[in-house]
Amino acid sequence: MLHKLSLYYLMLFYLTVTCEKFWLGFQFKQVFKFRLERIA
Repeated sequence: MLHKLSLYYLMLFYLTVTCEKFWLGFQFKQVFKFRLERIA
């Protein structure tokens, strides 16, 4: 039971980190695009 619970938390943690990475990458792209448009 304990092993299952720890595995579940590990998966949850991994999903959270992955989502944050995607979100940060998306935010960075948006800011970069905005800056490029302002320069051009």
